[in-house]
Amino acid sequence: MVFFKWSGCAGLALLLVAAGPALAEPTTLICTGADVQRGTTLPINIDLDEPASAVTINYPAHTDASTTPPTPIAATSDGPLDAIFDPKTVVFNMQKPGSGATVMRYSHYTLDRLTGALIQYDSNNAPFDQADPKDKSIYHYSCHLAKAQF
Repeated sequence: MVFFKWSGCAGLALLLVAAGPALAEPTTLICTGADVQRGTTLPINIDLDEPASAVTINYPAHTDASTTPPTPIAATSDGPLDAIFDPKTVVFNMQKPGSGATVMRYSHYTLDRLTGALIQYDSNNAPFDQADPKDKSIYHYSCHLAKAQF
């Protein structure tokens, strides 16, 4: 039987390191869902980087069928965005110019780490809770871990 005697700062430092929270490795989620008011949306990928407290949202290339002729839209990303990670949720926000010269787009995201449910609250010209109801949209996504399919 071997016994170790820990004393002084070295023992305390080891105890603090061992008791610290374990941060998840960077992870990619694939999220599919729908715009509650307007119908379906494109799938998005979300890169979670808990050690950096950051999130990046990746949107795929697609075609805007509402224009004549349909307009190709290139893939794009938003981020890294500052994020708050706790054991049950990841919360992050984004603010950027929207459509039109005077529109500012606000987005608030809440990701449930237990169920994979992502809710996106979008609004124009004010945070969601302060925006006019006609300027609000809510998107619901179901997210799962991205992993190689073959």
